[in-house]
Amino acid sequence: MKTKRILTSRAKPGMVIAEDIYTYNNQLIIAKDTMLTNRAITRLKFYSITDIKIHLAKEDSEIIL
Repeated sequence: MKTKRILTSRAKPGMVIAEDIYTYNNQLIIAKDTMLTNRAITRLKFYSITDIKIHLAKEDSEIIL
């Protein structure tokens, strides 16, 4: 499955995380393959995570990035 790195500010509920996300002191915030929710996006912003890697949906993977 293809992945893409996006800014956290562009994250939307329903997107699926492609890698574990940790704080700067190595505390796991969100595990790989977790579907984003509004709460998870708020948590990313709280911990100042600026970008994340997501799995692209099948229809999105056909778009040239």
